[in-house]
Amino acid sequence: MAEQAKREWRDRRLIFKIIKKEIDKWNPYGLLTDCTEDEFDGESESIAMHIDWNYTADKIAKTISDEFTLSFGDFDMFSFKSCVSVAENIRDSMDYFIKNSRIKK
Repeated sequence: MAEQAKREWRDRRLIFKIIKKEIDKWNPYGLLTDCTEDEFDGESESIAMHIDWNYTADKIAKTISDEFTLSFGDFDMFSFKSCVSVAENIRDSMDYFIKNSRIKK
């Protein structure tokens, strides 16, 4: 049981790192030029807690849209359609990580 919890925590941490990197590159509102680099940590952490290695880009985009709309209250800025490209980048990074690591999903 403890080993499974440890593995799940490791997976969440790895997913968070992938999401954080792509969200920071996306940098909605251009906030990272004026704010600290942890600006989107809360959103990235929440997204990482809601997705897993098997999520499609569409499911990831929906999760991003929901989280950023909740955080910033801007449905137009964070519509599903506007989140698809960053979700695809996250999915690609997750696939790359899976292919090049010992994780088998």
